[in-house]
Amino acid sequence: MVKTIESYEEWESLTGGSQIVVVEYWVAGDDSCESISPYFAKLEGVFTHLKFFKVDVDEQPASGFDADVKTVPTFIVYMDDNSEISIRGAQPDLLLSLLSEIP
Repeated sequence: MVKTIESYEEWESLTGGSQIVVVEYWVAGDDSCESISPYFAKLEGVFTHLKFFKVDVDEQPASGFDADVKTVPTFIVYMDDNSEISIRGAQPDLLLSLLSEIP
């Protein structure tokens, strides 16, 4: 089960660390978010070398703002070299392709 980030401090520590972290930025009740969230959860079981998390941008607006989330869902991969790769919108094929390229 994908863990929900509960605070800005938790978000900062997870996205600025030395591990590869995949974060889904979402909003409860949004059709696009609701449709892709189960798929995102399945990917956690496939890509076990990556850490998966979710942020409800209504509940954690500072995290969404600092991540430059302009639409939901947005997926951001925080690499261990402090670079980021993002996908905006519910694009399961693109998300799978991106995650497949991460060693």
